[in-house]
Amino acid sequence: MYIIDSTKQDFSNGTLLVSGAKNAALPILVSSLLIDHPCTFKNVPIYQLDVLAMCRLLTRFNKRVSFTSSTVDVQQTASLSCPTPDWVEDTRYSLLIIGSTLRKLRNVRIPQPGGCRISSGRPIDIHIKGFEAFGARIQQENGYINATLLEDRDGEFELSFPSVGATENLILFATTGSGHFILHNAAVEPEIESMVEFLNSCGAQIRQTGQRKWSIDAVKSLQGSSATIIPDRIEAISFMILGALLRRNIEVTPIITHHMDVFFEILSSMKVAFDIEDLHSGLSRVIMQSSDGDVFLPVNVATSPYPGFPTDAQPMLSVLCLQANGISTIEDTVFIGRADHVSQLQKLGADISVDGNVIKVNGCRRVFTAETLRANDIRSGIACVLGALISEGRTLIENSQQIERGYEELGPKLRQVGIRIERVSSRI
Repeated sequence: MYIIDSTKQDFSNGTLLVSGAKNAALPILVSSLLIDHPCTFKNVPIYQLDVLAMCRLLTRFNKRVSFTSSTVDVQQTASLSCPTPDWVEDTRYSLLIIGSTLRKLRNVRIPQPGGCRISSGRPIDIHIKGFEAFGARIQQENGYINATLLEDRDGEFELSFPSVGATENLILFATTGSGHFILHNAAVEPEIESMVEFLNSCGAQIRQTGQRKWSIDAVKSLQGSSATIIPDRIEAISFMILGALLRRNIEVTPIITHHMDVFFEILSSMKVAFDIEDLHSGLSRVIMQSSDGDVFLPVNVATSPYPGFPTDAQPMLSVLCLQANGISTIEDTVFIGRADHVSQLQKLGADISVDGNVIKVNGCRRVFTAETLRANDIRSGIACVLGALISEGRTLIENSQQIERGYEELGPKLRQVGIRIERVSSRI
């Protein structure tokens, strides 16, 4: 549980450091199952619960995983084999086990994946149809997924929606072995690009040959290599919104600006003040500069696959819109019904509602009443944290481990800018 005390809050100027991206680290870590040689990964957010879960999972596949600060070394200790499916790791990325092992093992059985329970469900039908197009049979029964490779078949597959997970899974499946594969209407998120860059450094032949098109020429084997995990654009967006809410000079660093072009356009349209400065190696920093007298404007936004506004940032934007002078709407076209944060913000007295996949935010109130909130998933949880910052009194946020699945060392980071936040093991 988090306790955030805003009664006598003494927000200050300061710096919020952005960790490596969980959504980049997890597929890169699981891709090491394709490789028999040592691999090294830097800037890994090792204190995030989802990352720790993935590292535990790799050890079940005969990998030795060691940590040094934010560096993770992965080595093969014995031949790749599928463990008995009695393990359960609460991360949806465990689904990528199929893509990274099926061509070598021919039969894979895993528990249904964990992860955030958002919207009306997160079906894996695109994954299944893709694997079946390439010669596999996928069956779901009694809480398990059974995958069998019936024949080695290459070819082309068009995704019905540019799903990030399905794109990653099918790229992993096609990378080693033999054959030529083409994915149409695929996802092209920066996290996928970073996974592809790592695999290509290992000897893979993967190219983006169209706006949403990946071409993969399978290779016999891969060599070991290293990768540096890109900054987490969703954490960066969370921190930028936090800076706007605090109305202090808050530096958010490091970031890759072109990963967030649409979000910067939204901030500009809302009249949120910020400045971007280049650093090195393609990295930048952003300084949030809003002051107490600034008036934010309402906005109408729709989420969409990259390069559009990310669904993962929708709950946090809802909180920023509470501080705008007027009515904002946020339509989520990716996860219909992703609105767990709405009921939590309503507990604070926020004028926010949801109708289908459209969230309506009336920013007429500036300060809210503290309450006991619950983090039902990673992003609704961080929205609760942001909501607490514009409330008076002590706010309790239960189920905070959900937030820690995607945010590393959140408490120590927020204390750097004067936020009184503590983590306790039980309600007090």
